[in-house]
Amino acid sequence: MVFRTKNSRINLGDSINLNGEEMKPVPETRFLGVHIDEFLDWNNHVEKTGLRLSSIGYGIRVVSRYMDEKTLKILYHANFESVLRYGIVFWGCSSSIQLLFIIQKRTIRAPG
Repeated sequence: MVFRTKNSRINLGDSINLNGEEMKPVPETRFLGVHIDEFLDWNNHVEKTGLRLSSIGYGIRVVSRYMDEKTLKILYHANFESVLRYGIVFWGCSSSIQLLFIIQKRTIRAPG
């Protein structure tokens, strides 16, 4: 992966020769659960995290009819908040983070 700005006009072609080894550049990758793209704008990571959090939030809303508030809080912190906080030191300044806050509010307001 080659990092660059959105305004750069660098065209790397189909492959890069590094120490005699041909490598194909990729626009994005997943490293330790964090989605990184060549521009480091984190929109892709926020989008994928949003999908995962929506799924977890749905599960919490479904089981909320059968659990008390204390158990739901444990479930929220163990499943939802742990995913939300993972790697936030890197991607927390993303301009699209508002999407995750909306999903978080929807999950917290689930009827109990």
